[in-house]
Amino acid sequence: MQLDLNRHFEGRSSQSSEPSPYALIADGDESVHHDLRPLLEREGLDCQSVRTWGAGSLRCTRRLPTVLIAGAQLADGSGYSLVNELRRLDGGHRAAALILRAVGSSDDLAAAVRCGADGSFSKPVDWGLLMRRLHYLLQPRAEAGRILALERDAGDAAALREILDGSGHQLWICDDPQRFVDDLGMIRPDLVLISAPASGEGTYDLLRWLRQQEKYATLPALFIAEHGELHARIETARAGGDDHLVKPVPHDLLLSAVEGRLERSRYLNDLINQDDLTRLLHGTALMERAREHVELKRQDAEHRAVWVIIDLDHFKAINDQHGHGAGDGVLVALADLLRRSLRQSDSIGRCGGEEFAILIDRSSEDTARRVVDRLRQDFSAIVHPAVVGSTSSFQTTLSAGLAALRPGMSVVDWREAADAALYQAKALGRNRVEPATCGLGLVSSSSHPRRRNGKSLPAGRELR
Repeated sequence: MQLDLNRHFEGRSSQSSEPSPYALIADGDESVHHDLRPLLEREGLDCQSVRTWGAGSLRCTRRLPTVLIAGAQLADGSGYSLVNELRRLDGGHRAAALILRAVGSSDDLAAAVRCGADGSFSKPVDWGLLMRRLHYLLQPRAEAGRILALERDAGDAAALREILDGSGHQLWICDDPQRFVDDLGMIRPDLVLISAPASGEGTYDLLRWLRQQEKYATLPALFIAEHGELHARIETARAGGDDHLVKPVPHDLLLSAVEGRLERSRYLNDLINQDDLTRLLHGTALMERAREHVELKRQDAEHRAVWVIIDLDHFKAINDQHGHGAGDGVLVALADLLRRSLRQSDSIGRCGGEEFAILIDRSSEDTARRVVDRLRQDFSAIVHPAVVGSTSSFQTTLSAGLAALRPGMSVVDWREAADAALYQAKALGRNRVEPATCGLGLVSSSSHPRRRNGKSLPAGRELR
């Protein structure tokens, strides 16, 4: 979980004076502490447990928690009032706060919203669901969004720029519908604003086209029209618009609409693009990020990126000897290490089984190799429990191959170069990092050592 917003690419300095993140659990139910503490500690959070409102209030006052998880009813007060008190403290708005409810009545749900909680969960709690929500709340994200506006009127464009640029967002203006599709591909916005002329001519068709494209299916699109009559709003909804605003749009309304849609889009994209176990990108989402890098390389030969493929050594033996639960724990431990050690701009994914991939942004191959080799060393030092709750444990290693993106490479070329480098690392004895050599990976299906009958085999399957 990415909790350190100031983490440098080469790792966090040991001299950092920043206090470590911690979670405060306030609940009178002992089973909550027993079940929740290991999950939070696995995410790198120190845990403090209290059983009463008074003790929780004192801890919050002395040191703001990164996470507060409070039972709805405590012996001497309520978790709702504890969250409310946290929100009133200086910096308390930044903490993630969750409520655990004994019952699921609508009154409890409303109370959780009113007190400022970020979510509420009925007991017995689905801990997997709670941790997914917590992970989303704690991952760093830019408050600003990349916004593309189709606006033909220079005066209205200047007004949009004043409002959105002034609030920290990045705004691009397109004044010609014929260029809008090209601008979409180049800018890759988080949200689009489509301003219609009085006639509305062509703009509804543009909205419909946007919704027919898979990669833009979840892109928030706000429609800004000259008229707000019911038939115009119906047409916007039919075309796939997320909101229908009417000129002149009040400053606060525009900002609220934009920022609300951005936040919801980020949350939905996280849910759509993540692997359930590790909460990393799944393979399809990672390939889309790779295509973006290839397109950037096509536009700018100086753009740099490195594809890394990581495969756990002897993973089948771990499952056979210690069970699939222990194997899942190893996968989660590696995912957590990758999240903690890499930058927000780097893309990290699980491509299936025990294979992981990283797209390291703006990096040379030499720098990427040093970073991945440090990850290899750090991972080999992790002690994994053989069975949850037991004292027996084991350690394991990983192998990695990497390839820099070169001019003229397709996504398939790039991935196969990294894949062939991983095969080389396995062939040389595992527990090592190998870069792609000249021409490695850019070979025919018949001669590639990791291919059979023209089809790619999963990473590292020959060398178990």
